[in-house]
Amino acid sequence: MSNDSHTAASRLTFLADSIGWNLLHSFADQVLNGRTLSARQMEVVAKAEALLAKRNAEKEALANVPVPEGRTSVTFRIVKFKESSFRFHGGMHGVSTSIKVVGVMANGVKVWGTLPDAIANDAKEGDSVTLTATFTKKDAGFATFSRPSNATLAVA
Repeated sequence: MSNDSHTAASRLTFLADSIGWNLLHSFADQVLNGRTLSARQMEVVAKAEALLAKRNAEKEALANVPVPEGRTSVTFRIVKFKESSFRFHGGMHGVSTSIKVVGVMANGVKVWGTLPDAIANDAKEGDSVTLTATFTKKDAGFATFSRPSNATLAVA
C-alpha cells in the first residue's frame, strides 16, 4: 500500500466521521484495497468536502456569537420538527410522545428541544416562538433546551 493511498483513505475516513456519510468509509476501504474511485464517487467526495467547508465556515462565523445558557427566555424561528416517542417503565405503563423542534435565533444560533404542548398543535415551520427554558451550549452556534415554559407563538 502506498503512502498516497493511506493518506487518501485517512482523508475519506475523516470526511465520513465529520459529516456522517458512512458511504465514504466504503470509499476509504476501496482505496486501501488498491482500487481507484470512479468519476461519480469523486463527485460525491467533492460534495462532501464542500459541505464540510461550509459547516466549518458557519461554525467560524458563529464562534463569537453569544449562545444562550442557563434559564433564560429566547425567541427563535422554527425550521424543523421531529416527533419523538419512548416507552416508560418497560412499556408496561405506556408510550410518551413529544415534538422536538429545531429553531434559529435572530443571531444565527440554532436551538433544539421539546416544543411545549401548549403551542404544539398550532406551530408550523417558519413560525416564531418565544419561550423560557434551560439552555445548554453544545457547540459554537448551537444549544439544546429543556423544561420549556411560558411559550407564545407568532404565526408566520
